[in-house]
Amino acid sequence: DLTRTIHHHTFGTLRPLTQDTATTIIHFVLRHRNRMRKLVIHCHAGVRRSPGVAIGLAEWLPTSPGITALIEAHPCFNRHIYRQLCEAGIRLNLIPT
Repeated sequence: DLTRTIHHHTFGTLRPLTQDTATTIIHFVLRHRNRMRKLVIHCHAGVRRSPGVAIGLAEWLPTSPGITALIEAHPCFNRHIYRQLCEAGIRLNLIPT
């Protein structure tokens, strides 16, 4: 998991996902979800952030494939990203505690 800032010669500066960024992601999805049929999540650095975001969003957003299938397909997902999105989802009352 990306837990510290990394300066990469190809991808630039990569930072851990913050609660502010996780909240921004969730607000984006909430703002557009009624108009979306699909959501494509992509990262270019290869630190498994895309699956972490997808699985974190699947905790409260109905997805296809579902959360179990996402975890089975991407068992090495970035757990830091997942935790940040879940914590933001809890704070926003999207995920019950």
